[in-house]
Amino acid sequence: MIEERLLALIRAALEAAAPALGIDGELPEPELLAPRQKDHGDFATNVALALASRAGRPPREVAEAIREAFPEAPYVERVEVAGPGFLNLFVTHEWLYDALRDVVERGSGFGRAEPNGKRVQVEFVSANPTGPLHVGHARNAVLGDAIARLLENAGWSVEREYYYNDAGGQMDRFGASVEARYLTHCGIDTEIPEDGYHGAYIDELALDLHLEDGGAYAEMSPADRLPLIRQASAERVLRWIDRTLERFGVTFDTYTSEASLMEKGEIDEAIRRLREAGAIEMLLWHDRRPR
Repeated sequence: MIEERLLALIRAALEAAAPALGIDGELPEPELLAPRQKDHGDFATNVALALASRAGRPPREVAEAIREAFPEAPYVERVEVAGPGFLNLFVTHEWLYDALRDVVERGSGFGRAEPNGKRVQVEFVSANPTGPLHVGHARNAVLGDAIARLLENAGWSVEREYYYNDAGGQMDRFGASVEARYLTHCGIDTEIPEDGYHGAYIDELALDLHLEDGGAYAEMSPADRLPLIRQASAERVLRWIDRTLERFGVTFDTYTSEASLMEKGEIDEAIRRLREAGAIEMLLWHDRRPR
């Protein structure tokens, strides 16, 4: 970066000029400014104004001493003292050529930081497997993938996780909806629950299951049949979701099931540890709606 190179030159000029200016001790860290007018240079620094009181000299005199001590560099055309004591820096195109050569040499790795040894997990999208993705899910897919890519380029080791809720009431309603259409394909006329899922994809799932098992689920008891249909349907929806995200250019490293965490007791264990650490605050919600 040209800024880093220029700051290094300014530091070197400060160290070289400090003895003649009678300045001892730690020198201030220079800053680069962007001049408002192009004829004032490409960059500027006010470090001479910051040093003037310590040197006991006018800022322009300090700036001139720094200018005279400024090291030569192929990417610096000239350095001028301006205004009350600013140093205006004019750069050549050589640094641009260097930057372009660096881009060509690094190729797709240009701009990537070295690994920093840190790990991070980015969990995003995570739509529940009760139906295909729709355009409303695109926003979080874009945001999550962009965040993951930025972290990777900044040197982090990134794991992309899709955490899906495959337990609870909504999954029961989803399974019952597919079950109803499945039984209908088996010749057993069954209505989808009123609070169930009524999209056309439900019939697609049911027909796929029927073609696969030939009606074997229909011979089971409802208690045995529903969990199997729910699981098989959720797996198919997850495959739909995965293919949709791949077409969108988004991939995941891990898919985590909420049901599996519940079965292992990991959710309760996490809550217990958070409570013991004092990291959970119980809030009571009071219904203040008019009666």
